[in-house]
Amino acid sequence: MSDNPDLMYLINNLVTREYTLFEHQEFVSIKSIYSKNCYRLLKQFKSTRFLKLPIEKFRNLLDIPEKYNMSDINKRVLNPIKKELILLFKN
Repeated sequence: MSDNPDLMYLINNLVTREYTLFEHQEFVSIKSIYSKNCYRLLKQFKSTRFLKLPIEKFRNLLDIPEKYNMSDINKRVLNPIKKELILLFKN
């Protein structure tokens, strides 16, 4: 770290206010890109424990291809997310 007070202020503000915090070790252990995207969302809404979105917004946030129908989303997106993130999030 630097001894520059201006720099410390900037770093502290970035870490505590401007960004959603998440554990680096947890994040790098996640393999699926869908799981990584979902991890970010879950961390972002951890305090409210609630996120409700239209399916189109969900697809967009997780970058799910338009060609995926709901059974593809269950099989290729939601099941891998559940499998990877179950140990990182309770309930």
